[in-house]
This record gives sequence, C-alpha cells and structure tokens, in this order.
Amino acid sequence: MSFNNKKKPDLLKILIITDSKLLRESLKIRRNVFVLEQGCPEDEEIDNYDFQPWLNSTSTHFVAKLNDLYIGTARIVFAQTKDSITSPLIQRVAILKEFRGNNYGYYIMQRIHDFLIEREFKTAELSAQVYAIKFYEKLGYKSYGDIYYDAGIEHKTMKIKF
Repeated sequence: MSFNNKKKPDLLKILIITDSKLLRESLKIRRNVFVLEQGCPEDEEIDNYDFQPWLNSTSTHFVAKLNDLYIGTARIVFAQTKDSITSPLIQRVAILKEFRGNNYGYYIMQRIHDFLIEREFKTAELSAQVYAIKFYEKLGYKSYGDIYYDAGIEHKTMKIKF
C-alpha cells in the first residue's frame, strides 16, 4: 500500500456530520464494514457517541462522499481536556470494501488530522485492528502496548504526534 497520489480527487468530499441524514449514511457504512463484513456484535457498534453528535462536544463524526455515494466514515471521541495527557481517540475508521485501495482512508485521516491540528491538539490515539497497523504507520502513528481483543478482533493502541 502506498500513498503515491496524495492529491485528493476533486469529487471526494470529507464532510463533518451535522445532521441525522449524514449520520444514517455513516452508520450504514459502519454496519456494512464492522457488523456484516467483520462480524462485530451489532450492539457494540453503536454507542452514546453516535446520538446526535452535532449537539455535543464529546465526538465529531466524518463521512466521505465520492460523487453521490457515501463510501467511508470515521469519528473522533474527545476527553474533557486538551492537555498533553489526554489525546482525542480516532475510532470507527471504515471504507466500504469496493472502494478500498484508492487512498480514501488516507484522505479521511488527513481531514481528521487537519481538524485536530486546527484545534491545537498535539497528539491523537487510535485502536488499530492488527491488519491495519501498516496503514497507520504510513500516516506517522507508532504502536505501543500489547495486542488485545475488542469485539473479537485483535487490536493494538497507536499514537501520533502532530
């Protein structure tokens, strides 16, 4: 996997979710990727951070739209402070299977990084599925700690400094 062509295609838009229509599109993508494709329990996929995130400051959700199709999603969960100890947690990064391999995940992550840097965060963390560690390393993440299971899938904690 490489990020040779890092110029975002003109028809790809990475949107901040600000209404229930966009949230439904994001949740459909997550259900397809995490529940149907990977076998995660459906009751673990949706949580309190998914309830009208545009009305609170605990999470920000993103959705990727290519032409008229919604193809990817991710979210950031925030702690109560922005100090150096507590990093925002990037979660639920997903691209529909038929759109993988086109750097769309890279563009979503770059949009998230820009969003966090604009808000003066210095770091971010995520819980990577083991198969995706190399993807995140190419973005500048470093892994630490032991491998653990979440929803029956091996994960490892990763962190990036901006």
